[in-house]
Amino acid sequence: MNPPNPLSNDDADFGDLIDDAEPAARREGLPDNFRMRNAHYVDQLESPPRPVLKALPISTIETETLRDDAPESLIASIRKHGLLEPLLVQQSFRGRHYRLIAGRRRLAAARAAGLREVPCVVHTVSDAEAAVLIDATRSGGDSVEAPVTPHPLAPVVALYPAQRDLESALTTIESCAPLLMQSSAAARRGALQVIGVECQRSQRLLRAMRVLTDTVAMHRALLKPTNLFDRLTDTFRNEQQLLGLEPTIQIHSEPQLAFYGDDDLLLTAMTSAMAALTAAAGDRRRDVAFIASGHPAAMVSLEITDRSVMLSESFVRTAFTTPWPVPDGDTVLVQLQAARRIALAHNGSLTLFSDTTRTTFRLQLPAEHMSRAPMDRSTN
Repeated sequence: MNPPNPLSNDDADFGDLIDDAEPAARREGLPDNFRMRNAHYVDQLESPPRPVLKALPISTIETETLRDDAPESLIASIRKHGLLEPLLVQQSFRGRHYRLIAGRRRLAAARAAGLREVPCVVHTVSDAEAAVLIDATRSGGDSVEAPVTPHPLAPVVALYPAQRDLESALTTIESCAPLLMQSSAAARRGALQVIGVECQRSQRLLRAMRVLTDTVAMHRALLKPTNLFDRLTDTFRNEQQLLGLEPTIQIHSEPQLAFYGDDDLLLTAMTSAMAALTAAAGDRRRDVAFIASGHPAAMVSLEITDRSVMLSESFVRTAFTTPWPVPDGDTVLVQLQAARRIALAHNGSLTLFSDTTRTTFRLQLPAEHMSRAPMDRSTN
C-alpha cells in the first residue's frame, strides 16, 4: 500500500494511518479520558461540562408527569418572592428542551404562580447519569421538600438574585469597553465612570455573598467614624452622579470616638444599607446625613439617615427577613442580611427606623479609648 500524500487535497483515509500492531491499551501516565488514535497521537481530550446556572422559560422544561400538585403556601410564597431555590434540569442534546431532575413541586408552584422563567442548574449529562441524579435527589428527600426555618443569626438566603446582578454588571462593563478606544474624551470619561461604579457594586455584592456563605477573617484596626464616612461619601456620590443627581451629604462625628473593627467589612455593611435606601428612593434627589455619636467607654452609634425615603412600620419590622418591594428587592435582602451579620461579628447591632420625615440605619459598635494602640492587624 502506498503511503498517503500529505499534500494531496483528496480526503485521507485515517483508517490506513492506524497501525493495527499497536496495542489499544492506554499509555502509562495519561488519564483515562485521553482517547488515543494510536500509540503516538492523542486524538481527543474529553472533559465533562460543568453545571451552569441559567434562567429558563418554564415551557422548555419537561417533567415525567403531566401534573404535579403544589401547596397553596408555596404558590403564594413564589408569587410574592419569586423562586429562590433553582431547579435541577438535564439539557437535551439539541439544547432547546430540558428534563426536570429535581424540584417538581417548585416547578408546579411556579407555573401556578404565573412565572414565565425560573432559575435552573443545568446538567449536560446522559440519560443514565440523569437517572442517577434523580434517584439521589429522591433519596435525599426532594419528594418531600420540607420548608427550612431560618436561624435568626444565620438566615437562609438565596444568592441567585445577586448572581444575576453580577452577570448584568459584567454585561454592562463589556458594552462600555469599546468606548475606551473612542477619540472623544467625554465618551472615555463616561465609560470609565460606569465601569468604576459597576465594579464597586460587584465587589460589594461578592463580599456580601462571601459573608453569608463563608467564614470571612476579620482584620481589626482602631478606626474613627470619619474615615469610614469619607469612603462611604465617595462611593455614594459616584453612584448618584452616574444617575445625573447631586446628593446633599452632611457628616457629623464627635472627634474622640473610636472603635476596633475591620474597615472593609464595615464599609460593606454601610454601603449595603445605602444601596437599600437607594433602591427605595428611586430617582429622587437625595438628602442624607452620616452621624456618629456615643460615649467613648460605651457604644459608638453610626447612623445613616435619608430624608428622601419613608418606609411603613409593617415593612420596617420585616426588612431583614423578606425581599424589599422595590426593583432588585431580592438583592437588597442579600446585602442587608450580610450587613447585619457583619454587625453581629463585631459584637454590635444593625437596626432600621423610619417615620414620616426620614429613614435611618443605625450601626452600633463597642467603643474604644483613643489611648490604646493605633493598630491591631491580628486575624480573628
